[in-house]
Amino acid sequence: MLLTFWVDNQNMRRKGPILRRKGRSALALMVVASLTVPAHAQTASATGRTTIINPLSVSAQRDLDFGRLIAGTTAGTATINPISETRTISGGASSAGGTPISASFAARGVAGRMLHIGVPTTPIIASNGTGATMTISNFAHNGGNAPILLDAGGDATIHVGATISLSAGQAEGAYTAHFSIIAIYL
Repeated sequence: MLLTFWVDNQNMRRKGPILRRKGRSALALMVVASLTVPAHAQTASATGRTTIINPLSVSAQRDLDFGRLIAGTTAGTATINPISETRTISGGASSAGGTPISASFAARGVAGRMLHIGVPTTPIIASNGTGATMTISNFAHNGGNAPILLDAGGDATIHVGATISLSAGQAEGAYTAHFSIIAIYL
């Protein structure tokens, strides 16, 4: 691209460029000369590439169930272990049966890939629908702090447990809360 311009101080009142033979020739020669100086450049090549992998999917298979509990005269807790899928009760709470079990999620993706699993890190509130609440905290999954491996078929099962806290004399009712997990390819 050649860029030339001219300045004519004597005719600044006119609109548009004023071309003067002497000024135009000298300036155009300077611009052309500066553009024709040989450059010393090197070139290099690189390759762009990507690998497309199947998207990861995660679906809930089973809800987290603490079973039936009886609130005592002191506060208590019930914890579901995501590895052994057993319930441990402490404090003033006691068991009233039910089927306590961890939540279960099915993951599907690329065989042999590792997944980082994120569970809630802050307590969530479970409500009985009449204003009474309990907190669910200490969420954990069956991988602990380690990633979970997708098997040769690209599948993995993620179990999630947590602890529910009962107040002394906790109000009766069926308590529910919603929580989510996140699975990310490593």
